[in-house]
Amino acid sequence: MHKIPSQIIVLYAQLLRDSGIPSDQHRYYRKWLSYYWDFCHKYTCETASPNSLTTFIKKLQSKKQSQEQQEQAKKAIDIFYAMDLAKPEPLPVLPII
Repeated sequence: MHKIPSQIIVLYAQLLRDSGIPSDQHRYYRKWLSYYWDFCHKYTCETASPNSLTTFIKKLQSKKQSQEQQEQAKKAIDIFYAMDLAKPEPLPVLPII
């Protein structure tokens, strides 16, 4: 499995708390994110693309995951998308000399 960078895990944990996901459910959301991350790297899809989510959900269907599991996976990835990793890093403010 491809490992998710620790910075993403930390930000994702914060988003789970901020989204009101019960803490006893966080492990399931992290599991779906981990599966999605691995899926995208295995099949060379873009992790920040909604098209990848559609393909991932189809894969879950083919694996006979329940509708409830598919919905939880979708919600987990939607929360990941809220991180908006595509935004460029802000430029540092340099002092005027």
